Amino acid sequence: LFRSPQKVTLSAARAHDEVMGMETVDSIAKRHGALAAVNAGFFNTANGDPSTVLKLDGELVSDSTGSRGVLAIGPLPKQALTFDVLSAKQAIRVNGATTEIVIDGVDTTRARGRLMLYTPKYHADTDTAPNGVEIVASGSPLTVREVRVDAGHTPIPRDGVVLSFGGLELPPALAALKVGTAFTIVTHW
Repeated sequence: LFRSPQKVTLSAARAHDEVMGMETVDSIAKRHGALAAVNAGFFNTANGDPSTVLKLDGELVSDSTGSRGVLAIGPLPKQALTFDVLSAKQAIRVNGATTEIVIDGVDTTRARGRLMLYTPKYHADTDTAPNGVEIVASGSPLTVREVRVDAGHTPIPRDGVVLSFGGLELPPALAALKVGTAFTIVTHW
């Protein structure tokens, strides 16, 4: 545990303030008025996708099944830094059900036969090709508003998420997510 200086605020920032895309550290620092900046994480050089766990503003925006080293910045006013090793995985629990539907990736490139979760921190839309099924959910609790088949680039609601499955034939658990179905997203650390 390390206590940060009292006269500065420590925070994490993303390229262009979303998960997708790249930007130089100098440009990010200037945009946020930073006194100093460090390129702190590994990422996919093709699209800027973080390759480890990233949680910003209380929301998991990148997961990792493998345990990785992390730096946690505590809340104000007395920010503390914690260094640890962890992994994170998310799942969907349909309200009232005891089983979970595993999410294969958060705010990352969709893969065939896999379920991805896209949050508003990712981009304005899912940036996906049409060969999948995208389930739009919003509100509290999250409630399915629309199921889009064979349509990509689904807009991500500011108060919700998009579940995106690579392929057109949904597994039975996902096929049960019809318009009006409420669910929660659980995180396993």
